[in-house]
Amino acid sequence: MGTLGPLEGAAYILATLNAASAVTAIATGGIYREVAPQQAINHPPYIIVRYQGGADVMGAFADRLFTNGLYQVAIYGPDNSLLDTALFPGAQAIDTALHRTAGTAQGGIILACYREQPLILSEVVSGSDILWTRVGGLYRLLVQ
Repeated sequence: MGTLGPLEGAAYILATLNAASAVTAIATGGIYREVAPQQAINHPPYIIVRYQGGADVMGAFADRLFTNGLYQVAIYGPDNSLLDTALFPGAQAIDTALHRTAGTAQGGIILACYREQPLILSEVVSGSDILWTRVGGLYRLLVQ
């Protein structure tokens, strides 16, 4: 098998989220892989998809059967009152779009996609006292 796994998995997540109108309506800053551009940071909320790691699942004679990958998918934004922001509805829209799905992306087959862990992380932006939070989950993808 010539598949890289992590790239096909990220492409699947990005395509699935961009096709979900409930997600794009909330993530007005856009949906990105690894890092958001400055324009997204200036117009939150936005979503970032990050590959966290994984492993190839091997068969006989070192045949790669599929890649078992973990991705962090989260919506980011300022958070003066977490429950009053679009972050929780955004995380719910992400989960509705991704959890218990399968499909194809860039020549790879996504055997399964599901949320393995919920995620809420907050930090104070350097040089200010504005709290930013990311809400979403860690999603497991089995990519062939």
